[in-house]
Amino acid sequence: SSGINAEWPLRPGILDKTGRNIMWLFIAIMITLGSHGLMAFTFIPPYIPMVFMAVCYSICASALWPMVSLVVPEYQVGTAYGMMQSIQNLGLALVSIAAGAIEGDYGYFLLILHFMGWLALSAVFILMLWAYDSSHGGYLNASPEKRAELTAEEVQSVLDKEDLNAPLLNDNSIMDLSQSLRASSAAALRNRYNRNVNNNAADFTRSAELRRSYEGSINLTQSYQFSSVANPGILK
Repeated sequence: SSGINAEWPLRPGILDKTGRNIMWLFIAIMITLGSHGLMAFTFIPPYIPMVFMAVCYSICASALWPMVSLVVPEYQVGTAYGMMQSIQNLGLALVSIAAGAIEGDYGYFLLILHFMGWLALSAVFILMLWAYDSSHGGYLNASPEKRAELTAEEVQSVLDKEDLNAPLLNDNSIMDLSQSLRASSAAALRNRYNRNVNNNAADFTRSAELRRSYEGSINLTQSYQFSSVANPGILK
């Protein structure tokens, strides 16, 4: 399984071109569920479903993990990935212990049913995520082109809500306003812009307008960045 996984270089490119992360994740889970069913209820050589499982595991990882950067601010991405990895390792440890106990007491047939049950539960949660995403703009399951459109709309909405000409009265108002921008619009705009640039060179022109919007919002926080509130060492 790991060998086939390593020899499957096309899946990240396919996902980058098509997007639709939730759709690919659901397809991978369903094919994996079917592969377990083939091993449990048929007598075909086991290497056939194992090949399908290896490909689907590769697609699953390629579709699932990048979604974190789509919904988590850049300054929290490391924490989010660390939590995901920790929870995954905990799950692997507990499920491996349970799998050994089930195989020892009941045999491989019930062990495969055990895994099929987890896959079915995963499919239910993916459908719930799909429904939630669809009702909130469909960003996670959108194509790259659709995500660019949604990003432009989000940037415009943020800029419409922020009064870029508001006077900065004192250090406290500067700090409050800067923290608000840094936690929401500035971080979000920077994430969106970086993703657009990194997709491919052709997308750079499409991100020019986004970059101008981002730089406009950053200008609002420059007075805070160079103030004594942001740099208390200046007063020493």
